[in-house]
Amino acid sequence: MREGILWTKRASCRRRILALLLVVAVYGLAGCEGGSAGPPIDPAELLLDESDYPPGWSLCDSGKYRDNPNLTEGAEEVAFTSFCFAGPQARAGQDIYRFRSERKAARKYRYLEKYFFSGIHQTPEVSLEGLRADQWHFACKYYQDVTICKILARYDEYIVFSTAMRIVEGQEVLTLSGFISMIRRIDQKMVERIAEAKGE
Repeated sequence: MREGILWTKRASCRRRILALLLVVAVYGLAGCEGGSAGPPIDPAELLLDESDYPPGWSLCDSGKYRDNPNLTEGAEEVAFTSFCFAGPQARAGQDIYRFRSERKAARKYRYLEKYFFSGIHQTPEVSLEGLRADQWHFACKYYQDVTICKILARYDEYIVFSTAMRIVEGQEVLTLSGFISMIRRIDQKMVERIAEAKGE
């Protein structure tokens, strides 16, 4: 009888230990996602504004998405701007995604890279040396009457996607060097604001 009681106690103890290990494992797996590198920054604060664009470009739309998986790609929130050119119908824009963690952002970056750069793209012979993004991809797509250039870059848990029509109906509305300058302003703004949020 005493052996039966001891066996029951041991079994109960084992169950409690297993339950405790299960709880620890669940929390451990949650922690594997990695946390934010610093206090979250409103993505809208990271967007370029009209003063960052060359003359002839003006803001024509802006906004923010939250709690809509079809628009946020799994991000906590997305802020965007769209700029229009005064001459031919040309557009440029920027989207900034804030994810819960760097790990999630890195996974989503790989997906977005395949999505945004599907089809035939070419990388112009320009230097982006010194770009401080954790990951980035720059290329242009050439159509018959339109040239569109794009940059996708990840900074910690933030992903930036910026695109611009450079040539429309044979007219250059944004020079390549002008777009590169905008990329460098994006890079500077992202790095400085993230460092500020981390207290660096």
